[in-house]
Amino acid sequence: VIIFSFRPAEFSPISVLEMLRGQSEAVCQGVSLPPRWLNLDTPIPTARDAVLAMEGCRPPLSRPDLPEVTVTRTSLLNAIIPVEGEMAAVPPASDIPLEAAVIIGVYTMDSAVFKLANAWGAHSHRSVDEMAPVRDFYRCLLYWLQKLPPRLRYRGPAVRVLKVSNVPSLMGAQEDYKRSFRVGNPVNFYSFASFGIDESRLAAFTGGPSERVIVFKCEEVEGYLIDEISMIPRLGGGKESEVLVPCPSFFRVSATPCMIHKVLFVQVEQDREKSDRFAYLQLKDEEKSSSRVGTGDQTPHLMRAYLEYDVRCPRCLVRGPSAETGSEECATCRLCSSCCDGNPGCTCPKGPTSSTSE
Repeated sequence: VIIFSFRPAEFSPISVLEMLRGQSEAVCQGVSLPPRWLNLDTPIPTARDAVLAMEGCRPPLSRPDLPEVTVTRTSLLNAIIPVEGEMAAVPPASDIPLEAAVIIGVYTMDSAVFKLANAWGAHSHRSVDEMAPVRDFYRCLLYWLQKLPPRLRYRGPAVRVLKVSNVPSLMGAQEDYKRSFRVGNPVNFYSFASFGIDESRLAAFTGGPSERVIVFKCEEVEGYLIDEISMIPRLGGGKESEVLVPCPSFFRVSATPCMIHKVLFVQVEQDREKSDRFAYLQLKDEEKSSSRVGTGDQTPHLMRAYLEYDVRCPRCLVRGPSAETGSEECATCRLCSSCCDGNPGCTCPKGPTSSTSE
């Protein structure tokens, strides 16, 4: 049985290239990041601060597929404010910290934040200094993944897909797959890695007959189930059964690869001991989440953040009353009339109770 999940914007060609070049572990460490480099003495940044720290970031030269655009504060606010609004309007389960939901939600959006974070993590000549623009984002996301409740920790079969088309180096690796993916060869992911556990989605994402992809299948991968938090199902995209694996993650080819048409299937096994040994940020066992975490005192903080930017309704982000959203806001949940009336998660005892003014 083949199981699968794939987000088209995410692939890590450089990570695979390091494996293809036959580099030893010692050589790979020379172009990678030191273990625990994010275990700093400074406080973990908030999700908003972590995202805004990426202001001015540009894609690495190794990613010509990404637009040569410098990220602005405005574009970063546009990436995080809708997520903050959604999580405040329809909070996650009470054992999921709201700050965790926001930073993970931002990661699941197909935005510059997601693309740049993964691009720099997979960059072949990554260094602590070069990672500075995305350091806070990595630190925040890795921290809150480890704070998720035990029920969201996953260990089991999963699949990861890399889109090969328009990436010459990966196309060459696929063509010479018998050498590139010999049994025992390492497959390393130095940025966050999305796997999937839904076998019904394979056909939809491997593309048409001309699409070239590499499918990595692992019988036992460790990561975190994020469907409850992901913005994709919240925006009507359907559940992806996604498992997010913290970085770095190390695998080895465990069986002879198989090519079917233009889809290459590679069986791998995760080296969990090595993944833990080289973890960028690792919490002590007593710091990890082991009990329910309330969200009640976090929502006002997020609401104040919205008002700073004059966003009236945190759900639809309209900046004032209009015919489309209604002319009032709910005194309890702060949503506009339409969002409150149509929002099953609203805890208001009544409908809208007070008017807003420009």
